[in-house]
This record gives sequence, C-alpha cells and structure tokens, in this order.
Amino acid sequence: MHRLHAAKESVVSVAMRLKVVNRILSLLVLGLGLYLVGQPLYPAVKLAITIWLNPQGGYPYASHLAEAAGVESSATPEGDRLVIPSIQVDGEIVTGSDPIALDQGIWLRPQGATPDQKSNTVLAAHRYLYKAGPNTFYNLDKVTIGEEIAVFWEDREYNYRVTEINEVAADATEVEEPTSTSVLTLYTCTPIWTASRRLVVKAELIGDYPRL
Repeated sequence: MHRLHAAKESVVSVAMRLKVVNRILSLLVLGLGLYLVGQPLYPAVKLAITIWLNPQGGYPYASHLAEAAGVESSATPEGDRLVIPSIQVDGEIVTGSDPIALDQGIWLRPQGATPDQKSNTVLAAHRYLYKAGPNTFYNLDKVTIGEEIAVFWEDREYNYRVTEINEVAADATEVEEPTSTSVLTLYTCTPIWTASRRLVVKAELIGDYPRL
C-alpha cells in the first residue's frame, strides 16, 4: 500500500514538472513569435524617434549637402559612404562581384559605374536584416522626389537630387544599364519581407565637390 501511494505521488510530481516545462516552452515560443513579428518594426520606430529627437541628424558629416540644409557638423566620413538624410541612412559602400557583399553594407553593383565615371552608379542593399550589421534600405519607400542625397567616393562628395521612384520586376536589369549622364540608382526588395519586385530610386547629379 505504501509503495502504491509513493508511486502515485511520483506520477503527480512528474505531471507537475511536465506542466511547468510545458508552460516555460509555451512562453519561449510566444516570446520568439513576438520577437519575429516585432523586431522588423524596429527600424521604422527608431527612425520616427530619431527624427523627433534630432530632426537634423540625417547630416552626420561636414559636407556641401549639410551646408545647403543649414546644418553644421565637424565630423569627417570614413571611406566610401552613402548618406540619405530623410531616412537617416549613413552606410558604408562595399565593392565586389560576389552578392555576399550585400551582407556587409550597401553594395556598389559591379555592372554599374562609380560616381567619377559620369554614368549610372547603382547601389543595392537588403530591405531588412534580423542581425545587427550594415545599413539597410528598410525606409527607402519614404524617400520623396526632389530630396537630396550624397555619395562620398574616394576624395570627393557627389550630391544627387531624386527624380524618379518606381517599382519594377525583380529581373528588370535595365535599371542598371549605362547612362549618358551622371545618375545614381538605389534599389531594394519590395514589398517588404519579399523579393518579388524591386523598389528603385533614381537621382541626378547636382554637385561634385572635393570633400570638406
């Protein structure tokens, strides 16, 4: 009788432990789900808060672009960089023929030109990355026609004005074709979380200066 009672207590104890484990696992699954759903919203929330706290923060460097906007800065950009003030992009431009470059920064597409070659400079980036790392084009859809952006390339600053915003098929290679004038093409995947199409922003060169 004593053994039967002890066995019953053991079964109850095991059941209670399993219930605790099940609750812990349920909470972990719920937490992971909330992370996967909520984390991708972080860039949009961060941008809104950043602009609210510092509306002029999109001009991180001493530059002709910043001067034209009436913003003072003493910082100097390191290396080759893309700056899009309206969406607070300040990203390193990486080169190479392997698409893995997309995981390292804003990729200068090898099919395009460099800014000094007075043709079509093409820059591509991921729309979103779950891991910390390089700048993405998460908020590229918030760029508007007429705004100005800058590319710091080698020892010069190239300023561009946005002229076109379009969506094209994922295999629309014509966006990377050479041009007879100096233009900048930015693109990323759209709609967000898919790679079915490309969001393409085109801009024309409006200024070419030595770096400040």
